[in-house]
Order: sequence, then structure tokens, then C-alpha cells
Amino acid sequence: MSIRSDLIDYMHHGSKKPFVSLQIGAGAGFDTKLAGKTWNSETTLQDTIRAYEIAGGHPLFNIGLPDIAKSNPVFVRKTNVEDKENERITESWMETPFGQLYWKGHEIPKQGYVPISYPVSFNDGLKAFDYVRWTADQHAKSLDFITEDLGADLELLKKHGPVSVQWNLQLFGLPTVDIENTKGHKHMIAASDYLFYDIPLENVQVIVKIAENYRI
Repeated sequence: MSIRSDLIDYMHHGSKKPFVSLQIGAGAGFDTKLAGKTWNSETTLQDTIRAYEIAGGHPLFNIGLPDIAKSNPVFVRKTNVEDKENERITESWMETPFGQLYWKGHEIPKQGYVPISYPVSFNDGLKAFDYVRWTADQHAKSLDFITEDLGADLELLKKHGPVSVQWNLQLFGLPTVDIENTKGHKHMIAASDYLFYDIPLENVQVIVKIAENYRI
């Protein structure tokens, strides 16, 4: 039975083996610990593959889209990292046509990264939608690079288990926006239509095409 058919059979009928996640939820960071590393951000795909081999069960790999700054120079951030004994503080800045974006977060050894400051908030008003649209457009311009880089990761993982790919706009922490105060607002509706039916669809199409080439 292939990995793909094994997963489908599990979804329909269950299994004596558990469905295991070592990257998200309660399992986050186990791959880091098993690799003997301190910082989750330094964990590699090879570390994660090895961790699933040790843990057993049905694996689910979670990866993000590649950093498009490698192919799109306008997306390059300036970053400052401050290492302390029990904490790593990371700050990043990026210039856009609509102003500067700023990220800040801290990472705790063997526990993971937690955002402290998101680059876009409800306080940005309508400018927030300019930031989001600009970021989505930059990713759309980098689809060839995303396809090639993501395809390499899928080629590596296809022998080991199914893969979940996160979206580029998660970098804004959009779920933290005060949705309750913006429901029904014409600009929120327009942005939602754009995010869920325009640019992300292009990304979905690319990922589907890649998946077809690297089916498990």
C-alpha cells in the first residue's frame, strides 16, 4: 500500500497506529528535541523525517512557502537577532510602497517561536489592505521560484508522508485582526474576496500542479 492510499484508508477506517504531528499543536518541537537541537527554528526537514521514523505512526509534515526574498529583492527584510540565555529575540523590518512593516518575536529553547508584534493590525485601517494586497502580489510574481523550491521539498518528503503547506499571508497573523468589528464592512468583504478567491487561488493552483508531479 502506498503512503497516499495508506492515509486515505486511515481516514476512512482508522488505524491502530496514531496520526502523529511533531511540528504543530502539542507535538511541536519534538523533532527539535530528538535532533538534540536547542532552537526550533534550526530544525531541518531531515530532522523531522528522522523524528517520525523514531516516533512511528502516520506522519503529517507541515512546511511553509519558501522565502521569496531569494528571488524577489523588494521582499528582503533587515533582521536583528539578539540571543539571550533563555530567549532569542528577532526583529525584522521591510520597506513597502505603503510604509515600513515591522515584526518582533521571541523564541524559547525547545518550545518554539511566539510573535510579539505583527506587521499589520486593525489600527492600520484601510492601509492594512494595501499591505496585504502588495504582499500577495509579490508572491504571485514569484510563482516560478515557489514552484521550484517547494517542489524540491515535496520530492524529499513524498516517500515519507502527506504534506501540509501553509500560506504566505499567515506572516501577517491575520487571524489576530479584530474580525468581530469588521464583519460586513465593505472593505473587509473586498479584501476577503481578493484573498480567498484571487491571489491564494493562484498559489493553490501552483501547489496542486506540484503535487501532481510529486504524488505520493
